[in-house]
Amino acid sequence: MQVQLARVSGFCGDDGKFGVSGAIALAQEAALSEPGKVYLIGELVHNQHVTNWLEKSYQLKIVSKLEEVPKKSIVIVKAHGAPPSFFAQAQEKELRLVDATCPMVKAAQELVKALAAQGKEIIFVASQKNHDEAISVSQQVENGVRVVTLDELDQLNIKTPEKTVVLTQTTLSILETQEKFAALQKKYPQLIIRPHMCPATTARQKAVLELAKTADVLIVVGAAHSSNSKRLQEVAANTGKPSYIVDNVTELKQEWFEDNIFQVGVIAGASTPSWITDEVVKKLESWS
Repeated sequence: MQVQLARVSGFCGDDGKFGVSGAIALAQEAALSEPGKVYLIGELVHNQHVTNWLEKSYQLKIVSKLEEVPKKSIVIVKAHGAPPSFFAQAQEKELRLVDATCPMVKAAQELVKALAAQGKEIIFVASQKNHDEAISVSQQVENGVRVVTLDELDQLNIKTPEKTVVLTQTTLSILETQEKFAALQKKYPQLIIRPHMCPATTARQKAVLELAKTADVLIVVGAAHSSNSKRLQEVAANTGKPSYIVDNVTELKQEWFEDNIFQVGVIAGASTPSWITDEVVKKLESWS
């Protein structure tokens, strides 16, 4: 059994100034500037291994809500961004913010504000309505954004399509949105649809399709609550090949690879640390 790692895999933003890599670099810099005095609300990115590593190696303090942070402390804004209410509350507590919001998400936030100022009605298509990015983007304006999931698009009723713009979460799949958006455009010809999907997400989804050409089984390494990792697994499943998502090496099951499996394709989500992927690959190779 051979193991092939996708040509594009793991952290997005390899230059350390963008995406997950950029957010981590900012968190590391902040934590080193004032050890033990820097706070993070929840996860910086959707991977608990990253959070645990930052907490252990950089003494980052992890809390569940802003109310738990002492006044005048340093707080990191997660990569998926935060709504205006977060920044207002932080200002009230005289907190110093390190904004690790992904530039792609910031662009979506600014676009929502610009469209709302033009009097547009905005529909934001998200993986889940409570996803951090959906919240941070949709709440940039009051009552001006309707958040829907892909599953809801087919039943969507748009009363004023000539005034409506459809935007997307950055980590949705191009493959799963194309057909639905085409149907929506046919139903509402005046509707403006502006997909805002991250190139890194698209690159990883294309890499899965490449792997599927030769792999007998596809493994996605990523957190179950990570949108980009879940989309990768869905793209993999749609190829017809057996596919599984694992958070770490302990979730691998040897029976997945017992019947006429000659090649395994592996890809990691954009928020998955390389050391987690390496452990998965090594385990698979040990079963060869």
